[in-house]
Amino acid sequence: MQNLPVHWSEGLFLRPQHFQAADRYWNERLQSAERWDHAYNYGLHRIRLSAEAITNYQVDVAECEARLPDGTLVSRGAGQELSRVSLKAALEKAPLVTVYLAVPNLNLGRPNVGRADSPEATRYVDVPGEVADESAGGSPQLVGLRDLNARILLSTQDTAGYECLPIARVKRSGDREAAPQLDPDYIPPVLTLDTSEELKAIARSIYDLVGQRCEVIARQIQSRNITLAATQPGDLERILLLWVLNEATATLACEMFARGVHPFPAYLELCRIIGRLSIFGPSRQVGTIEKYDHDDLARIYKWARREIEALINAVGNYEFEMEKFVGAASGMPIMHVELKPRWLENHWDWYVGVASRDLSKADCQRLVSHDFLDWKIGSRSSVADLYTSRIPGLKLALATEIPAALPRDGSWILYKVSRDPLPAWQDVATSQTLAMRLSKVLISNLPELQGNTQLKIDASGKKGSLEFALFAVPQPTNPARK
Repeated sequence: MQNLPVHWSEGLFLRPQHFQAADRYWNERLQSAERWDHAYNYGLHRIRLSAEAITNYQVDVAECEARLPDGTLVSRGAGQELSRVSLKAALEKAPLVTVYLAVPNLNLGRPNVGRADSPEATRYVDVPGEVADESAGGSPQLVGLRDLNARILLSTQDTAGYECLPIARVKRSGDREAAPQLDPDYIPPVLTLDTSEELKAIARSIYDLVGQRCEVIARQIQSRNITLAATQPGDLERILLLWVLNEATATLACEMFARGVHPFPAYLELCRIIGRLSIFGPSRQVGTIEKYDHDDLARIYKWARREIEALINAVGNYEFEMEKFVGAASGMPIMHVELKPRWLENHWDWYVGVASRDLSKADCQRLVSHDFLDWKIGSRSSVADLYTSRIPGLKLALATEIPAALPRDGSWILYKVSRDPLPAWQDVATSQTLAMRLSKVLISNLPELQGNTQLKIDASGKKGSLEFALFAVPQPTNPARK
């Protein structure tokens, strides 16, 4: 250590130098211990910097609490504002100007305490004040006190002889007539996430990204009754992703909303999440991790957010599109659906779904059979002729294996649509319409069917309603990562 402890002994004639040396020893000892225990122990703890003053080419720090890199503590509360500094000259020299909180270094052999109005940059300023006897009370005496001579410096100024901590970065707009502003891509060293609203917003946005994705994946797994025994492509991958997301959500819910969390352990947790999510990425392994940079927090936290967002979305959502059949005309037992041109491409599979809130699955299957509703599928312009002439329409087969993309909660009975016979399919493709013709005998709301998605049935004393929908599902690509 540079400063040794005072050798106190009996009969020692006390001088100011003894107490000053003792202060330097203990200050160095405490600061070294803190620095050895916490490498990133410097930064802002609280700051109130006026953004409006920045637009007026002024730096105005109303309140500030900080620990400088050498361990010096600076605290300025209400009524202790630092002197304003003009930015005009600095921004004429450089497009980016860093604002520093600066304190002159201790310089033995030269005066280190000066008057507040002295042009010389001493470490302390003399602040005489009356101090009462705290034990007996009263008896105030004038005591010479000293305060740190903290000030604001800019990166365009000479900072030699100062201990400096960056507290902001100001950028000049591309238009020289526009007002300057704080650089949104820079966050100074801080001691807690709470210190910087920008850093706190980034950290909490990561929690929201993870939580929202966790909700989506959980709903997909629940609606499709996916288990660890899943055989559909991508199902097991989703279960493993939900495992990681659940763990990450629980940790971030605590860490990102607790008070006094240092940026380093929070960033460490984000890197841990990136490592666990990397198995879902294209390379299946961790890429290059940005090293922690206490002096450039915005860059590393934004990088972590981009990485996590990309990895949690590497497992794509289940894709399908649905359109409900609606009544084509009043008094006609025809329901139709508009087709999107892309659905006609070869890599799309079609399923017609039947659902009912008040009829069992067995009843629904029985009602659409040849003996009851006797549905026929074709284009809107030809389905009536197909029905009356008993010409084959598009073939429907009860789906025994439900695609992973479609809900498997049992709410829909699905029939796979074949593109055979060819004449019926060509008519559908040409007209880009799909319709079904039904027997009108059992339909009780035939006069009101136009524009209605509900088909009301009265069959052998069983009353209920049916809904029909077309599900268009893109065929899955190779489950291996591209």
